[in-house]
Amino acid sequence: MTISIFDKREMTRAFAEVYAPTTYLKQAYFSKSPTEFHKTTMIDIDKVKGDRAVSTYVTKEDGSIKVDDKTFGTNTFTVPVIKEHTFTTAGQVINDRLPGENIYEDVSPSQRSQIKLANDQAMLSNRADRAEEKQCSELLQTGIVTVVYANGSVGTIDFGLLTSHKLVLTGTDAWDDAGSKPLRNLLTGYEKVKDDSGKLVADVIMGSDAATDFIENADVKSQLDTRRIDLGEINPRALSEQGVRYIGTLKRPTIDIWEYVELYDSPTSSKQVPYIDRKKVVMIGAGADFRQHYGPIHDMDLIDGIETAESFLTERFFKTVYKDDPSSRKLIMQSCPLMAAHQINALYVITALE
Repeated sequence: MTISIFDKREMTRAFAEVYAPTTYLKQAYFSKSPTEFHKTTMIDIDKVKGDRAVSTYVTKEDGSIKVDDKTFGTNTFTVPVIKEHTFTTAGQVINDRLPGENIYEDVSPSQRSQIKLANDQAMLSNRADRAEEKQCSELLQTGIVTVVYANGSVGTIDFGLLTSHKLVLTGTDAWDDAGSKPLRNLLTGYEKVKDDSGKLVADVIMGSDAATDFIENADVKSQLDTRRIDLGEINPRALSEQGVRYIGTLKRPTIDIWEYVELYDSPTSSKQVPYIDRKKVVMIGAGADFRQHYGPIHDMDLIDGIETAESFLTERFFKTVYKDDPSSRKLIMQSCPLMAAHQINALYVITALE
């Protein structure tokens, strides 16, 4: 398009098609315990084997009965490292206008530089938020966190979800079949979580396709209660901003049903991927011990810092590095997050559709 300098023009405010990250899974299920910071990237987690033993009766003449100490096992995990940066040259902040900036507007290079710095920091922080939410979603659906490194190699952090806590439905059992029994499947999962973790399922998170077929099931329609919205206990608008939809409450078992439809960009293709697989259903025990862990920040400025002896223990660290030739600025963001399930068998996962 040819632009004539004799035609009057106006510049509107920039339309920033920015997708704010949602952290629904992290906030709802991984924020009940205090965040833990670690001085090393290797974390050992001791797990005491639980039981449901009852006391032993004795006669008045008998001595006490010895109770053995509970056994425990140790699992070791390596905290993954995120390190990304943006790069800005002096020429960019002198010559390149920002989105929405009038070409004749008198914005100084210093102002433009600070605006870009703030925008870059927000962008890097948003990317880290999505990485953490992706960890949460993988852990809830598989019991495994997958780490794809920049060099193409892949690592896994396996928390050991029992095979018996994974139900794959096929044929007439799949939820898109009119004769399927979603309520019976949920009851089975409810019992498994109770038996193997001691927790009672309070929430069920569904992918979009599974949620659609669940709602349309005849048995479900007769049992689903949606009065929490009518009573004002649930704010649909606030939930929708997090990519969440409240479906209703079941009485037996007593659980709230949610649909999570938020997406993230696939790192290996141009597609967008739902955090919760469209065909999956995740049952989560109330009060399950899921935590946020963060490893140390590997930066000498923090290690040698005078603020505190442990200033390198933080969720995110931003650092600007300036070079003279060519004159440029690098904004570096570091984080070492690991979302962890200390009670992994408080989960039950159903693949509801083929």
